[in-house]
Amino acid sequence: MLLGKVNGDISNSNYGLLMATYLNGESGTVCDDGFTTTNAIAICREMGFEEFEEASWESDGNSMADQSSLPIVMDNLSCGGYDFSSCSFSTEHNCGHSEDVVLRCGP
Repeated sequence: MLLGKVNGDISNSNYGLLMATYLNGESGTVCDDGFTTTNAIAICREMGFEEFEEASWESDGNSMADQSSLPIVMDNLSCGGYDFSSCSFSTEHNCGHSEDVVLRCGP
């Protein structure tokens, strides 16, 4: 699985809609159910933000124009530490796009 952020503002590459892509090529958004700051830190580190002052997140269904057309591919993400290998999640969800995670890796 690959994790990444999508943001129309290239000048702010540490902030954006959190996306997950599976090995089968399916990609979509991540639901905020159970999401925590620990999860945010683990994901930021997984995406290569090793040195950052903070990680934060919010729910936003309007961060990208075609966001509502994307599937929601991850829910109930839970990380036991600051490393993504400590995380578990469900590929089934009970979410709407208003619960999509928008992640900030850094100030």
